[in-house]
Amino acid sequence: MFYLWFLTTFIALVLTIILINKASKHFAWHYLPWIVAFASFSFCSFASWTSYLTGWTPWLYKGWYVAGAVLVALMGLGQMLFLKLNKWSILFSVYIGLLFIWFVWSILHAPVDHQLLTRQGEIGGSALPRDVRLFSPLFTIPGSLALIGGAFYSALRHKSKEGWLIGLGALILASGGTLVRFDIQLALPIANLIGITMIFLGTNTSSLSSRSLSATNA
Repeated sequence: MFYLWFLTTFIALVLTIILINKASKHFAWHYLPWIVAFASFSFCSFASWTSYLTGWTPWLYKGWYVAGAVLVALMGLGQMLFLKLNKWSILFSVYIGLLFIWFVWSILHAPVDHQLLTRQGEIGGSALPRDVRLFSPLFTIPGSLALIGGAFYSALRHKSKEGWLIGLGALILASGGTLVRFDIQLALPIANLIGITMIFLGTNTSSLSSRSLSATNA
């Protein structure tokens, strides 16, 4: 697990840097939430890797939980911008922003279960109070609908290979957390690594697809 999380962290950082470099050369607004999402994923992977070294600290754990909760919503926003759903993108941005402020304020003031933090590896959100954990689905459910729904819509409507990559990658990414609930711990880093790589392959060619989509809509 230690080495898998190290590999996932390294690859996620490389993919983030590549995405930043591409965005700097061919800027488009839909890159911004994708870059923040990939950076958040990189931090989550780093935090999980660190937990196998030293265990969790309260701030590392809270940072991991915040980053993990919002990254799917950011990917969903990126997908909406890619599809040029501008009005819905603005509304979703406001929703994410306001919810994020409330979420961060709540988690900063929330107690943590220090006994659980001494464990190495995956502990999920169990070290936080239930009222704080309720924020996570408020990000992930609409984010997943926008990400997966938007990706498969793009794949079917516009015959986009990128849409298939992003949609299937998102499903694989989500499957890791599901399998952990059945105590298949090894599934999480493997699913994360495969899923984020597939999503990257989809976003890495999205600028060309975006121009094609614009021509189609014109």
